Amino acid sequence: VTADLDGDGTFETTIPAAGFTTTTPIRADQSIKVRVEGTVIVDEAGAPINVQLGDTGPNDNSPATDNQPDADDGSNPNEVTTVNAEGDPPVNGEREGAAFQEVLLSTEIKELATITVLKRIEGPNTIDLVDNNGTPENASDDKITYHLDFRVESSNPAINFQAADLEGTTITVDGAPVQRVLVSDVIPENTEFDPAVTPTAPDGWTVVYSTDDPAVTGRDALSVDWSTTQPANASDVKRIGFIAEGPITAGTSTEGPIGLTFGVITSGLPVAGGEVANIAQAFGETVGDPTDEVVYDESGDQNPNNYNDDGTPPDDSGTDFNPATDLGIANPSADGVDEDNDNTGEGPKGEDTVVTITAEITPDSQILNGPEDRPNAIGPTNDNDDFTNQSTTIPAGLAQGQPIPDPGEVIFNNTVENRNTTNLDNVTLLPIAPSDGTAATNDPAVAAFTTPVDFGADNQIPNGTEVTIKYTPDTGDVQEATYTYNEEDGFTTDDPAVNVGTLTPGQQLDYEVIVDLPANTAQVQGYGIPIVAFVDNNPNGDFDVTQETVFNITVDRVYTGYMQMVKEARILDTDGVTVIQDFTGGDPTGDQEGTLTERAKPGQFIEYRITYTNISEPLVGAGNVVLDANNFTITEDGDKAPNNWVTITTHEQGTEPSQGTVEYFNNTLSFGNSDPASGEEVTRYVNEVGTVAPGDNGSFVFRRKVD
Repeated sequence: VTADLDGDGTFETTIPAAGFTTTTPIRADQSIKVRVEGTVIVDEAGAPINVQLGDTGPNDNSPATDNQPDADDGSNPNEVTTVNAEGDPPVNGEREGAAFQEVLLSTEIKELATITVLKRIEGPNTIDLVDNNGTPENASDDKITYHLDFRVESSNPAINFQAADLEGTTITVDGAPVQRVLVSDVIPENTEFDPAVTPTAPDGWTVVYSTDDPAVTGRDALSVDWSTTQPANASDVKRIGFIAEGPITAGTSTEGPIGLTFGVITSGLPVAGGEVANIAQAFGETVGDPTDEVVYDESGDQNPNNYNDDGTPPDDSGTDFNPATDLGIANPSADGVDEDNDNTGEGPKGEDTVVTITAEITPDSQILNGPEDRPNAIGPTNDNDDFTNQSTTIPAGLAQGQPIPDPGEVIFNNTVENRNTTNLDNVTLLPIAPSDGTAATNDPAVAAFTTPVDFGADNQIPNGTEVTIKYTPDTGDVQEATYTYNEEDGFTTDDPAVNVGTLTPGQQLDYEVIVDLPANTAQVQGYGIPIVAFVDNNPNGDFDVTQETVFNITVDRVYTGYMQMVKEARILDTDGVTVIQDFTGGDPTGDQEGTLTERAKPGQFIEYRITYTNISEPLVGAGNVVLDANNFTITEDGDKAPNNWVTITTHEQGTEPSQGTVEYFNNTLSFGNSDPASGEEVTRYVNEVGTVAPGDNGSFVFRRKVD
């Protein structure tokens, strides 16, 4: 029994029979890996081979065996328990847990090519990952160079597979079908191929290009046309690939100074910056495999063939390529992230290589106004469209397509600052219509703002919206003004405007913005309210850019829910492949469940697909506040109205969550997280997705067989 305590892939620590206690505390969300090696002494096909760590409760891999209070039975070598490192003990006490892995003995070890694709960013120096192209103030022309490597492993982590040589799989190159080993990489969103960086490949490898955009066509890397000729227009390159004829002997690697490299330019990012995510794929076949099954891996970790972190294969075949879903489009929320850019990501399948780029923009405004403690925040354009995103609560049980009867108030905390060396007098705060913000930042009199901002149409804010500006000074009376919005007149009030008085050089003040949307506001929408801080030269409490040229705007955006869900179904024939009726296309703004017009017959399958999207504004610029959907969970209960599928169907294996784990239930009895055998009485599925970042999406697919 050995352990990898530092996550470098080497199991350097031997665990003695008497047990072992780590000398360095394990940080939150950190993990260690334990490897158990032994000799199989039975020869009966199908005999279970089981290894268990810990001894807790039922020892059945159910939630009752994890994170349980440590039994008062002392320290035992067969337990996995926490030990207080120092100071007071944990508030919930010491914990213990247990888990096991089991495989069935095969009569013959299967030969399987075992491949690993690696990916990292090569920065221009030892500090930076990205070349700012000589314009640090502009993130839309930065250069990123990716370095890929490829290994055919000499061993396989699973005991029922033996590493084998790799040969090519069928792809189309220059119009002809050929057998090739392929490493493919989709050009990341918000970037385009950089023709100034010549792609490199070691001996035996050839660079190829595809103009097929998987985000548009939905095609996988094996089904597209590849060309050895680089397209004339860089923007036409949607995938770059590296191919080798093969066979490639087990134990071969491209790792070295050359590698497989290419570059991109961040032409689609806002000037202020944003996030670029990318993942690589590798394809081939096992030499001598009569089934010609595609061997597949994704970058981001050291696990071959998309093996799990515990060393188990992704499915019974030892590889798990799915051409319908494995398109090579990065999705950090679903895929996970290789945090350190060194292929040490954790989680199922591969993990994305992600870099966040922030332009070095100096605010132009003499007064700064932004999210709480971040008055100098930079938005997609400049320091006039930085933003804070929040959501009102949604009444339990309200269908997504129904309006909210009475949305709750949402409170924003903002900060205003004087960045001058002289006082700013009569600093006033008020909400303005989007058109007023657009006009102000486009006015020729405001020469400081080199980049105008478009705040959108005035009808994006619902009529009847109330916005209250509230300032609570350290001493003195609270100032408060409530405004009511309509598209024709903008924000109006009978209250005096909030005037915080004089801001001395460098002084910051906090204030609140309270947004109360009107009754029956539509769900899953974002409503941006521009808030201006300005020096009121009149002073009359009104904002007129021809008179008040010292100003700064921030956007307080309230969402009426930000996770959009669509549920669809399709009917498959008894072979599980032939489509009788395709997915029915639910409407994300109305009826979220499309209606099947065909009637499924006994023996056929109904496949359900639940798609979710975080529709909130993604992270851009610097200092903005975004809406991650944390602890997002999908519960699909076949015995809870309006569902009734539990009464006429049975579970069929092949459940596919794009992110997170699935727990399977028969009423209150849990099957755990392993997909039960077809025919098991599964009445409820719970997909614990985890975090869905703004702009990200995913799906949960499960299949039922009609009785």
